[in-house]
Amino acid sequence: MSPDPHDFHDLRNRIVNLEKQNRRLKRLGAVALIGVTLVLVMAQAPLKRRVEANEFILNDSSGNVRARLSVANVGLNSVPQMVFLDNKGQTNLELDGANGLLGGSVGIFDQQGGHVGGFLANKDGGHLWLSKREGSASRTEVGPVSVEISDEEGFSATLGTGNLVAKTGETHRTSAASLILGDKDKHIMWRAP
Repeated sequence: MSPDPHDFHDLRNRIVNLEKQNRRLKRLGAVALIGVTLVLVMAQAPLKRRVEANEFILNDSSGNVRARLSVANVGLNSVPQMVFLDNKGQTNLELDGANGLLGGSVGIFDQQGGHVGGFLANKDGGHLWLSKREGSASRTEVGPVSVEISDEEGFSATLGTGNLVAKTGETHRTSAASLILGDKDKHIMWRAP
């Protein structure tokens, strides 16, 4: 008994059709799986993390403290403060938040950690000051409407608006165009206008 060639041909066609259908179902299943995964990933809310601490310390690769973020007590006020340190542990830059009396401030320090400059704000506006070294009488100060320069001996020059105290004790406001030169005893040597 020999098989009918038409039966093999029909059987082969049926197998080819089943294989095509199987491949389509696999592709459709993969697309559905990817779609479900994307929906789940996109539906997740981003994580919001909150870290609370009294102080954050930043160390370098050698373990040295290089920066510190903390709340410092200044008088009766708590002030947010960020301090940057050099590789020897000396402060070289300090950022302070407002403390009630002053607005924010930036302190600049020399290689020995001495306070030699800064920028601060108060009710009158912003002020910038620089000195030769901490505690030095030699100083340059720029206020909202004046520039003051003083040397180690105490002599000074002020350009711009300021309060001028007369020998009688009266206070006079100078104009922005004024220049006052003072001696080491804070007496006026010369002024214009």
